[in-house]
Amino acid sequence: MMKPIKLELKNFGPFLDETIHFNELNQQQLFLVSGRTGSGKTILFDAMTYALYGEASTKDRDKNALRSQFAGNDEIASVRFTFTVSGSTYVAERQLPYWKTGNKKMTESKFQLMDITDEKKLLAAKTAEGKQAVLDIMKVDANQFRQILILPQGEFKRFLVSSSKEKQPVLRTLFNTVRFRLLEDKLLTETKELESAVHTLEEKLYALLGQIKADATVEGSIGQQLAGYQSIVNEQQQQLEQLSLAAAELTEKLNAAQTELEAARQVNALIALRAELTAEKNELISQHDAIQDKKRELVKLQVLETLSERYSQLQKMTAKIGRWSEEMTELSATKEKLALQLAADKKELHLLVENEAEMSLLTTRRDDERHYLNDDIWQQLEQQIRDSEETIKTLSSQIQETEMIAGDVIFSQMTANNDRRQRLSDEIMSGQQQLTSSKNELKEKQAQNDSFDRRLQYEAELKTLTVTAATVHADAINLLRQHLHTGDVCPVCQQIIQDMPDRAEATDRLEMMKEQARQKVRLESLIEALSDVEQADTRRIMNRIRELESYIAEKLEAKEEADKEQEQLQLDFTAAIDGQEKRTKLENKLEQVQYELMSDKEKWQGFKEKTGCHSYDEFAAVWSMRNEQIIRYNERKEELQKRIDAHINELKINSSASDRLSVLLKDGQAEEEAARSRLTKEMAKYKITEEQLAVSPDNERPDKLEHEIERYEQALTEVTIRLKTLEDQIQGQAYVDTEQLAAHAGILKEDQMEIQEQETTLKIRLEDNRQLLAEIEKIDKDYRLHVEEQKELLELSRLLGGKNQHNLTLENYVLTYYLDQTLKLANLRLKEMTGHRYQFRRSIIKSLGYSGLDIEIFDQYSNQVRDITTLSGGETFLASLSLALGLSDYVTQLSGGISLESVFIDEGFGTLDNETLETAIECLVELERSGKMVGLISHVPVLKDRIPAILHVESSGYLSTTHFTIK
Repeated sequence: MMKPIKLELKNFGPFLDETIHFNELNQQQLFLVSGRTGSGKTILFDAMTYALYGEASTKDRDKNALRSQFAGNDEIASVRFTFTVSGSTYVAERQLPYWKTGNKKMTESKFQLMDITDEKKLLAAKTAEGKQAVLDIMKVDANQFRQILILPQGEFKRFLVSSSKEKQPVLRTLFNTVRFRLLEDKLLTETKELESAVHTLEEKLYALLGQIKADATVEGSIGQQLAGYQSIVNEQQQQLEQLSLAAAELTEKLNAAQTELEAARQVNALIALRAELTAEKNELISQHDAIQDKKRELVKLQVLETLSERYSQLQKMTAKIGRWSEEMTELSATKEKLALQLAADKKELHLLVENEAEMSLLTTRRDDERHYLNDDIWQQLEQQIRDSEETIKTLSSQIQETEMIAGDVIFSQMTANNDRRQRLSDEIMSGQQQLTSSKNELKEKQAQNDSFDRRLQYEAELKTLTVTAATVHADAINLLRQHLHTGDVCPVCQQIIQDMPDRAEATDRLEMMKEQARQKVRLESLIEALSDVEQADTRRIMNRIRELESYIAEKLEAKEEADKEQEQLQLDFTAAIDGQEKRTKLENKLEQVQYELMSDKEKWQGFKEKTGCHSYDEFAAVWSMRNEQIIRYNERKEELQKRIDAHINELKINSSASDRLSVLLKDGQAEEEAARSRLTKEMAKYKITEEQLAVSPDNERPDKLEHEIERYEQALTEVTIRLKTLEDQIQGQAYVDTEQLAAHAGILKEDQMEIQEQETTLKIRLEDNRQLLAEIEKIDKDYRLHVEEQKELLELSRLLGGKNQHNLTLENYVLTYYLDQTLKLANLRLKEMTGHRYQFRRSIIKSLGYSGLDIEIFDQYSNQVRDITTLSGGETFLASLSLALGLSDYVTQLSGGISLESVFIDEGFGTLDNETLETAIECLVELERSGKMVGLISHVPVLKDRIPAILHVESSGYLSTTHFTIK
């Protein structure tokens, strides 16, 4: 299951900063954890259990007491555990919560789980996520981990003597038998569901048979009623066929009359429309001359618009040519100015170059002394010498004043105050638990009062409802009303229906009746569910909560004072322990400062000789002045060169721009002359002056004229086409009187509606009845299958649920097999350890519930079965060890099971005599050879001699450290 690799502890128990590398064991997988009582041996098992599950290795140990009492107020207590499971490597890290000074509640615990087999992969980053993630990896929970992997003090025989009910979850996890329990639950659920389905189908069949519409009622079983109603439906089909023939004959006569009437109406409408369109065409013809004038005006406006646009373009071209001429003049002036500036800059640059040698020597000296500025040590050297001299005086004084302080008294005070803090923590936790319990009780009482109030409200609502007998049959009444009409025979009273009330009003009244009936059933069910609820008195609980809150606040205040006192004592204790170390450190520091002072003085003397300056500030000023002179020289030289280059470049650009403008001017002037010639010819052709072109044209007028002309021509074309179409449709027909034709069609329509209403009523009844019969036949077939299936499933569910001659469920039956195999393997070791006296047996006593998993001991000496609890302490230890190892062996054998790769045992060997102890050691050595890691905690001296690998836990009285020794 799990094999440890590394365990890292910080402020955990007596370990402040400790790391245990289990890889140091190499091939020695059997090791002893050795140390004085109270040194922290069991804390190592606590650390592994806490890293994985957030709990100690025993149920009775307070996990909140695992934090080191010597940890500072701001220091974190944590455990980091690296381990392998089934070939994969994981790291579990968890921080312990604690009461931080000034806080009214504990800090939050933090947890992280990572898979580092190939590369780091985060599996869980929160405490809530970690529980399931660890369970997925380990396959056991914290309690099961203690019972089969760690055998801690006081818990050796918990699994051994536990009941069948307590063993079941452990064995279920180890052997993965939860699927059998799920099968039992599924069978039970399916049986209940099938029984409910059969009852539901039966009720549904009778309800559907009662909905069939017939003049007579059929009695008897479901099959008898089904056959009778099928005969009635056949009769209804014959009646429907006769009505359909009569309706078809009337429909044919009505269609002929309506066709004749519609044709007459269409001819009359076409004749009237022809007269209207003829008048409209004559009106359009009268507007012909006005439209011709508008066409001529439109042509002239279009030409003027085109020439105006050309005139505007010519004006813009003339303006552009003028601008190009002005630019040519400006470029010539700029060229002369640039030539003068270029000559002046070249002359100044020549004068600077003549001083190049002098500036080169000055630059060399500046660069040689630059490191005095770049290295901060030279700037601070004078002050550093003065500070060192002052430090020497201070250290000499501190050495004379330093005294050793005894720490024994402070340590005693720390121990007493820590006991007080722990006691206050226990009292606070107990008070908080009582407060939580009281608040939960208050919530339950308040919930009870809420239920009581709801019952009173339901009873009041029930009194307001008025449910008559007719309400119960509201669905049947509504169904009858939907399919009955005036003249039908009522299926209830067998009387002819003379008048039917308004359907909408009746439907609303029936819906209201059904809603009241549903509301009554719902309220009665709710009242019945709350019938046992009584009003509860919460005043006593609220008083107790106020008292507990006051008590907890008082204890928290006292705990805060104790924490502050502990923090100060810790500081005083640290000062006492570090007293001598402080004096030694001061002396070493004094010697170091004296050496550094001598070195600094030698450096300073060399600086003054090299620079010729008596202070660093003087040197910095001189160097800065030289540097500024060099920079100004180089900047001016560079500036002049850049200006000369810029002037040359600008002259080139100026020349290029002049050439480009010259070409543009030549081409523009030729284009302007050609455009002006073309415009003059067009103006002469259409007799348009330049003044007319200069005036802005009316852009809306052409569009308006064009729209009016287009609209006129379109209207004339449309009316002409429509008149031609009407003449083709009329074909010389005369106006017809349609009143007599309409009267004859009306009489036929009334006759048709009457017979269609009768046909529709019968058709609805027949269709509804057919659908009901089809649904009934389908449900009846399903009903018969359910009844047969129910018998078989019920018998199987009873057998697997434990109602058999052995009183065993399916899962417990499987678990008894696994337990028998485990006990066989465990007996191999138990017989050897006890000289073939004892062996395990599974109890065969039957009982209800969780039976078959109890273990008993058979004593060969007395030839009788003994109860586990009658064994001595040593015998109990051997039995627990044998059973744990038997579980390990059998689980490992199973394919796909959990591999128990480690086992850790905390004490128990002291109860064994020498011969039995020797036998137990041989068993553990054999277990190590199989590849399992076995860790033991014991004070028995013989174990130190027999076990080659020892993890020593050494204590200084209040803090502990560890180390491995391999013989």
